[in-house]
Amino acid sequence: MKKIRKILPFIKNRAAKIGIYGAGSWGGALAVNLAQNHKVKVYSLFEQEFNNKNIKLTLDVQKLKKCDYLLLCVPTQNVREFLDVCAPHIPKKAPILICCKGVEQATLKLPSQIVQEYLPNPIAALSGPNFADEIAQLKPAATNIACADIDLGEQIIEAVSSPTLRGYYVDDVIATQVCGAIKNVIAIASGIVMGRNLGENARASLITRSLNEISLLCKAMGGNPAIINNLAGVGDLMLTCSSLKSRNTNFGYHLAKGEDSTDILKNSEVVEGYYTAKTIKQLMEKYNIEMPICMAVYNILYEAADINEQIQNLLRRPIYIS
Repeated sequence: MKKIRKILPFIKNRAAKIGIYGAGSWGGALAVNLAQNHKVKVYSLFEQEFNNKNIKLTLDVQKLKKCDYLLLCVPTQNVREFLDVCAPHIPKKAPILICCKGVEQATLKLPSQIVQEYLPNPIAALSGPNFADEIAQLKPAATNIACADIDLGEQIIEAVSSPTLRGYYVDDVIATQVCGAIKNVIAIASGIVMGRNLGENARASLITRSLNEISLLCKAMGGNPAIINNLAGVGDLMLTCSSLKSRNTNFGYHLAKGEDSTDILKNSEVVEGYYTAKTIKQLMEKYNIEMPICMAVYNILYEAADINEQIQNLLRRPIYIS
């Protein structure tokens, strides 16, 4: 993996015009954080108030045409629908920073791969242990910026870093997105462990063993498995799987308590891991790899498998020397 070639001066970033597509909790949080240094325009189909003079909400996608950097915060399953309508109005030279996580169900493509079907823009991806509410509250956090071009990566890091959000460069956009997708499925499993009161040993073991599954899929999809050692990998995994603030962990917790998945989904924001579990199962079959934790989650969500039975199946797996 390439290392950053120079130490960027802390918060020396020049004021830039930042455009954000999507004003959900994550897009809104990034807008608030970035507004510490920049003028931010947020495109959304829904009215929302920002009590910040540096943030302007617009219902007109063309208002973002003069932005220097563009952040894509639309949920992964809606990215294609968004681009079908908005791609002609997106400036073609501005770097696009992918800030959504998951795998498209219909095509098994990552967000960056969907964007590249429509646009020639330079692509980067943001991923790390970042709860939206804490980013919006300007609490300290760090995140990975993945970009194949190190010079562009440095520019984006300088643009998005703030007094409370530090960006760290990695060079693999594919692996960074794979980590961000799978961790949501593992978080559902972690929530089940918590909901069934299986203990901290079980949860730590689950999280650690999941690193092997993430590594396998990263490699199969052409990414560098070493990315799991970064903020986008183990950092995000630790955060998402350790707190009921995580929508995915919370979903798994309530599922383990006997609640119906349909009812839980109705009463919560987007639980990306629910949809990703299905695509991960298809990717396992496509690449002929074994991911038992993700498979157990899929069985519970889509095959009405008994939770206790799936737990026992995992515990009865052959013990390998590794």
